[in-house]
Amino acid sequence: MQKYKRILIDCSDTYTCSRDLSTGIQRVVRNIVERRNLMEGILGIPVIPVIFTKYGYIGLDEFLKNNNGNGESLKKKAQRFLDSKVKNDVLESMIKLLWYESSRIYYFLDFLLSRFRKEQTKIRHQNGDALLVLDASWMSVRTTRYLWAFIKQLHAENSFFIPLIYDIIPIDNARFCALATVKRFNRSFDNVAKYADHIITVSKSEKKIIENHLKSLNIKKNIEYFYLGSNINNSNDMPIRDSLKKFRDKKYFLTIGTIEPRKNFGFVLDVFEQYAWNNNFDKSLVICGKIGCKMRKLINRIENSSYLNDKLFMFNDLNDSEFDFLYEHAHALIFASEREGFGLPLVEAINKGLQVIISDIDIFREVGGNYPIYFKSNDKNSLFNAIKTLENGTDCKQRELSSDVLTWDESVEMLCSVLRDFMH
Repeated sequence: MQKYKRILIDCSDTYTCSRDLSTGIQRVVRNIVERRNLMEGILGIPVIPVIFTKYGYIGLDEFLKNNNGNGESLKKKAQRFLDSKVKNDVLESMIKLLWYESSRIYYFLDFLLSRFRKEQTKIRHQNGDALLVLDASWMSVRTTRYLWAFIKQLHAENSFFIPLIYDIIPIDNARFCALATVKRFNRSFDNVAKYADHIITVSKSEKKIIENHLKSLNIKKNIEYFYLGSNINNSNDMPIRDSLKKFRDKKYFLTIGTIEPRKNFGFVLDVFEQYAWNNNFDKSLVICGKIGCKMRKLINRIENSSYLNDKLFMFNDLNDSEFDFLYEHAHALIFASEREGFGLPLVEAINKGLQVIISDIDIFREVGGNYPIYFKSNDKNSLFNAIKTLENGTDCKQRELSSDVLTWDESVEMLCSVLRDFMH
């Protein structure tokens, strides 16, 4: 029987490269890390959140103590420059790919030089440690360069590597992703397939997809899943900007997620512009999410829309309290994704008692059951009919859930159950 001595939770990307953003993955990482004490109580071993640096791992608490988060990262400055100067999706994608390839050389040399510097690794791994990588570490060239060298060392020294793979969209639906993203993810997943002792994912549907992909490569791995939680942090320590407060009295449909092709924001906007607002529909559309790849045309369309700040609103940098506020006051959530590993906004909306209109794909059926009103993906008439069904009195809140929607405590308990199974 393998027995873990400690669990090290890698949360490097969330708390370093882009900790000022609130993507779905970052909300997952923060909620699990905040429950490290719950995990320790269930598993009976130390659970230590860690940040990977060129010198090795340091504890999250130590990192936060020495890094107050002031200042703007080079990555964010570069992205802001691209947003202001580059208005073409293809050109932006090529620039990011060139940056990725050139930065790999820089970070490799930096990694070699770091061996000769005085700084020491704060947390050294021990035989029997399990490294649980929750974050999208493959997004950072720097983290990836150092991380895989560390994981190779783990693999050779009787320790365990357990990645959380939210989905493999850059592999099975590469058309939705930037070239650099596809390249980074594929390289990272090749290493996952080679070095992972176990793999965790976030739904039964995604587990099957990953298993089938690995099977096509003649690779067999032990894969298990747990469901994500849904209670957004609604503490009062995060301020709500004044421009949002007017939404207390507005009737609006809410869409949430990184603004990227698979989320279908443009499709939703088409329905509101062509079917709803042209027919004097009185409710607004609020789009929330950071701007992702291949969306320049849509962003320009939104920013130049005659409906902007009247019936159409967009927010790209909300904190958790602001997300919570908009969920609380929305008329309904519209979630039009073509592909998801889980779909965090679905369960967040359900736990708020919010009405939900959603695309009819397997993962949403698995998680949402009979609660939402479903529409056919990319069928504008189907979505508009779903909106009319809701407006005519069908209340999603009276619909039956096929399975429980978990709180974050329950989600972490399910994760611990998976980890315990790995130890036997």
